[in-house]
Amino acid sequence: MTKTFSRREALSLTAGGLGALMMYGSTLSSLAQPPRNGFLKKRIKSRTFNAHVHLTGLPRTLAPNLAKAEAKPFDPQMPLSEQDRKEAIAYWSRFKYGILEYDSKEQEDFYIRKYIHTRRNASRGTFEDNAERYLREMDEAGIDTSILLFLDYSRPLAAIGVAGDPDGSQVEPMLAATAELCKKYPGRFVPFAGIDVRRGKDGVKFFEKAVTQYGFKGFGELVGTLWQTKLNNRELCYPFFEKALEFGTPVMIDATMDRGFSDPALYEDILRDFPKLKICAGGAGIRVPPVEQNGKTVTAYDRMLQLAERHENLWLDVDDWQVADQKGIHRYLDYLRRAFDGPARSRIMFGSDFPIFEWMYTEKEWIEFILKHVDKKEIRFTEEELTMFFSRNTLKFLGLKN
Repeated sequence: MTKTFSRREALSLTAGGLGALMMYGSTLSSLAQPPRNGFLKKRIKSRTFNAHVHLTGLPRTLAPNLAKAEAKPFDPQMPLSEQDRKEAIAYWSRFKYGILEYDSKEQEDFYIRKYIHTRRNASRGTFEDNAERYLREMDEAGIDTSILLFLDYSRPLAAIGVAGDPDGSQVEPMLAATAELCKKYPGRFVPFAGIDVRRGKDGVKFFEKAVTQYGFKGFGELVGTLWQTKLNNRELCYPFFEKALEFGTPVMIDATMDRGFSDPALYEDILRDFPKLKICAGGAGIRVPPVEQNGKTVTAYDRMLQLAERHENLWLDVDDWQVADQKGIHRYLDYLRRAFDGPARSRIMFGSDFPIFEWMYTEKEWIEFILKHVDKKEIRFTEEELTMFFSRNTLKFLGLKN
């Protein structure tokens, strides 16, 4: 009997061949080797990655008169008022402040000072200004390459101060500015296009242009909570997944926010419908409410790890875990240990979600903090596992060799 394939099944069958040929046949040769220096390079000799980064600001083409704002140096002894403390804690409550456990009161005060300093002095320059600032952070941290996630909002979002771009007039200038940045600093960024899925067919055309004209290497970050769209929405999300499958590009989806838009059950639908599509759950379910499973309550991040262990096309990056806990970061390291002890060991990656948590750490400080606790050997990792986490697994996600 002759089998009739649906459009999605046909795309799934051809993605591994045509898509890989189109997108990744020459990607490796186009990634120049950046300077081998910075903190992490003392431990990891292969190409190091941050799998989850954003850059703020409009490109100079859209903001030609915007003055460059230089951040003032951080003073760890700056005076703190009670209002400062209340403001910081009110902000942290958005990130489930209650799950933080500090080593000391001094550590908590330090982060309050960092938050107040960042709010008052963070650079508010152009996209290009902030790219240069982040490149300095990458160099100090020893991060060779970052996955750069462009985020598009078709509607205003007052909660995070986004004006929105209803007619899409800013999308192409942002794609062009990102492509120019990648050209100027070869090998430092791998760009993904997070086109707002609510743009419908016009959005799919933007994504197609991002890949074919501007050299973008993936779709995302898809932020269902901010776009008020469930990830398994067949009308809005699936056309983008189909197009990513056609091109052979991976997909990054936010898995850190609640309100019903990041439930692990939504990923189950996508993984079932797109078994050949590389998907990364950014944040791995941290800060998402617990879920019911077989009559028991389990954390969303444990459920996401179970899914990654069952589905070979699901990756996890552990961005946003800066607020998981600070007291020895045992929750973070225990999660990594369990991942490396199971079948998802080759699909868990380092990510920071820069600049969301720069009020807590620079990129170098966060990596130092992780490795400091790794080296205490309370939860043990081999050097090979660290290389997988900071390097090899992201290479695999992107379809690269070194």
